[in-house]
Amino acid sequence: MTKHEPRATADQNLVYGGKPIRRRGGLLNLTTMWRATGRLPGCHPAEWLTQPETKRFIRHLRTTVPATHAAMIADIAGLTSIRHIDPDFLLVRTHGRKRGTWAHWQIALTYAKVLDPTFHAWCNDVVRDKLDHAGGPLTTAVPFMPDRLEHQLGRLHDRFDVVDRHAADIMFLATAAQELLLGNRRPFSDRSQAVMCKVLAMPPFLGRCPCCHTRSVLSPDRKPLLGAQFDHFFHRGLNRPELGWLVCRDCHDDISRGGYMMRFSRMPEFRMFQTAVLSFMQAQFRSTK
Repeated sequence: MTKHEPRATADQNLVYGGKPIRRRGGLLNLTTMWRATGRLPGCHPAEWLTQPETKRFIRHLRTTVPATHAAMIADIAGLTSIRHIDPDFLLVRTHGRKRGTWAHWQIALTYAKVLDPTFHAWCNDVVRDKLDHAGGPLTTAVPFMPDRLEHQLGRLHDRFDVVDRHAADIMFLATAAQELLLGNRRPFSDRSQAVMCKVLAMPPFLGRCPCCHTRSVLSPDRKPLLGAQFDHFFHRGLNRPELGWLVCRDCHDDISRGGYMMRFSRMPEFRMFQTAVLSFMQAQFRSTK
């Protein structure tokens, strides 16, 4: 076996000059290619991918990529510690102990050209040969894709759960800090109440509770119905119109008795109402200029 003769490992790796080049189906690891050719200055994948010619090639490849999304997803799903995936599944970045940049084999062969002429010729022969002998670059075991995706999605859900817990804790701490700083309850002024009622009378609310979207909170003359409550969403001392909302009695009771976790769960509905209030106030300001 000569110095640059390739050999495959159990996980589809190749070896060039005694250095491993990681491969998975139609993906090759650009970082290991750079290391195998001597870590040339200015040629690191992160630098090469920012060059105008590289960007032009990838833009072209996005319109003519010779791969089905199912096959590329199958290759990607087998990776671990994924940090970023290109929208067209042409580039993947991983983190952790095996951090690096993975790329579609056509991008990898183009990258090999800038690293070293000998290495480029070797890639043209060996990489294409390996892909062809495997039945083509897109023959990764697609039937196993659901299992791999399930594993990756499970890891992703775990991360989202952690984010949710942290966000809830942060909101609790922020509420506690506001309690210390702001002190007593400040009721909404007549003007703030009027702004909320005007916003609620318009689409998409049309007089309905912005929290549950089912019960009415406004009368036909845009007055709060009996039982509807002006609720301070963040803190009882914050009384600007964009910091509260008019909700039905049931929603107010649920939010008040459910604690900060219940209030946090209503954040998407409140953000929708808050955006409408801010847009209304901005439009009013522009009309007076």
